[in-house]
Amino acid sequence: MVIYEATLLVENKAYLGLDGLIVVDIPESLQLERAIHRGLPQAQAEARMRAQATRRERRSAANWL
Repeated sequence: MVIYEATLLVENKAYLGLDGLIVVDIPESLQLERAIHRGLPQAQAEARMRAQATRRERRSAANWL
């Protein structure tokens, strides 16, 4: 078994070439809070989140949550 940890798998549809996709999911409010805690300005964190696949899209692509 090989586990490939990467961002943007859903956005780039790169997961389609894999045997399965594990998505680790958290509420968007917690995602924002964690990004800010790591030093990202709130506006920049929100912009990054808007550029990513939605929570629903990631969850829909997952074989396992």
